[in-house]
Amino acid sequence: MVMSHGIHFGHDSSIASIYGKNGQNIDYLSMERIYRCKHMLGIPSNLLSSKILTDNSESCINISSTQQVPVFIDPDQLHIEIEKSRPIEFKTWMDSFPKDYIFHKYTNWNNGEIQKYTGNLVEETVFGWLHPSYAGAEKSHSRMEMIGPTPNIGLNNFSLTGRIFDKKKNKHKNINYIQHHYLHAMYAAAAGMYNNQIIVTCDGGIGPSYAGGGIYFFDKDLGLSAITPINGWVSLFYDTVGMKLGFSHAEAAGKLMGLAPYGRPLYFDNSWVGTFTEILAGNTFEVKINNWLASIGINNQNILSEWDKNCLIPPKLIADIAASAQLIVEVNQIRLIEVAEKIAIRRGFKYESISMAGGTALNCPANSNILSKYPSFTIPPAVNDEGLSLASAVLGWRFITDKWPDVDLSNPFLGGLNTEEDVMAAASKHMWKKFYVEPIQFIVENVINGAIVGVLSGRSEVGPRALGHRSLIADPTSISTWGKVNSTKRREMWRPLAPAVTHDSSNEYFSHGPENSRYMLFNFQVINKSIPAVTHFDHSSRVQHVQNPDELIHRIMTKLKESGRPPVLLNTSFNGPGVPIVETAMDAFEEANKLNINFIITDFGVFGKK
Repeated sequence: MVMSHGIHFGHDSSIASIYGKNGQNIDYLSMERIYRCKHMLGIPSNLLSSKILTDNSESCINISSTQQVPVFIDPDQLHIEIEKSRPIEFKTWMDSFPKDYIFHKYTNWNNGEIQKYTGNLVEETVFGWLHPSYAGAEKSHSRMEMIGPTPNIGLNNFSLTGRIFDKKKNKHKNINYIQHHYLHAMYAAAAGMYNNQIIVTCDGGIGPSYAGGGIYFFDKDLGLSAITPINGWVSLFYDTVGMKLGFSHAEAAGKLMGLAPYGRPLYFDNSWVGTFTEILAGNTFEVKINNWLASIGINNQNILSEWDKNCLIPPKLIADIAASAQLIVEVNQIRLIEVAEKIAIRRGFKYESISMAGGTALNCPANSNILSKYPSFTIPPAVNDEGLSLASAVLGWRFITDKWPDVDLSNPFLGGLNTEEDVMAAASKHMWKKFYVEPIQFIVENVINGAIVGVLSGRSEVGPRALGHRSLIADPTSISTWGKVNSTKRREMWRPLAPAVTHDSSNEYFSHGPENSRYMLFNFQVINKSIPAVTHFDHSSRVQHVQNPDELIHRIMTKLKESGRPPVLLNTSFNGPGVPIVETAMDAFEEANKLNINFIITDFGVFGKK
């Protein structure tokens, strides 16, 4: 039997395994979901050992991490060797960050178990992808689009070899360590069904290198080729603006995206369009940001963070800065797509679609603006670091068989599955009972009457969006639902909430979006006044299309339509503040008790509190 394992050790860590005659099966474990630590960094060594060092099959193990984040592993159980890496202790590495740095939260699992681990640090500079033809490309977008023709720079320039040893089992296996952004691009290619693609990866702020993102071409026959680094920085900029407006590092980007529609981009500055080298023009990033804010008339930056975050309508200055930052990101991303397309045209690369990966691709307004200019633009579900283990496993299968696996990575439902026994045991432990009613009709009646309902169905989602398998659903037709759901989840009152809609009814309620929006990664315009709870301040809405009639939420929406109501549900993630989306039945009932949710619908019936 052939097995391919992909392991991502950085934040949003995960393990993926592909197996089956043609690589059609996949197991996926999100560490944050299992260990209940949001954006968890690292993997427990006993779990790692049980997953990859027990089988005797022909296997390949590919590993990765976030840029400049070591691979930490329990020295009492496992040992990893990676060529060109250097050893580092967890405390030594963590002491290099401020005491309030976000990584401290990411490592708060199993009572801080990771603190005793040793690590292997792989510096980005050890990879052999640099080529003389890139010289000067970091200086400007116009220089970047004129590079080449370079040779096809493939995986051998983005990977290192090594071995993993299990001391207790006295076993070892060979591994490959693969660079972060190459895997982002590989995931986009695989989720795009291996069609010829232009792929832009874009996150972080480290440049000029593939550590900050790059342009790649994927050819279904030749594989993935790196074309040029992009000297990326927009995620760093967006996060920094969000933090100056008073949000924490972990939540800055998501909240800034929800804040921007309340404002106008009055402070858009064209000097922010370009590569990192170009926009800095000899300054530091902090100086550039401060100069931008000073040009707005803000010299005391405390006024930016000291506003009532729980207001209904954010202050105009705050909203206008957010809108301006949003436009800066959008213009830069569109410019990168333009550069990539010009390179493809000049080289005669025939592509079927354009895709983006990396955390910045979670920005729905930017995605929608790119789509309006490039109709073939697509975004897969796990574009953040959760997708790296999936890409690693795909490459492993290719190493072993010289073929691409048949696994469908466009399917977002690849996570854990609960059995009826799991659900009944969790309900009993948390003092819930099963209601012997017709489930769909019962839930529809309660949603109409104002209930917020938990959904626990099928395999969990990959990526950061709840897509109806681990969701909270509510009535979108009452404006009061907006405040009620935000209050229940202890979110700011101005933050928007998203809808799920049956695909065949979408055009009655939404316009100006892609034909198929399965993952809540594009904004639409709301054209029907009947769903105010999922209509944002600028009449936009982050829509999920649900096509499968067997899905629980599709059946609920169909019953709503039969009742004369919109086949639309407010759909948000099943979690409270600061914790990951629920994974198991035990998680779901425990979280429902914390949030005071009264009903959960599962594949095995409806449950309510005793």
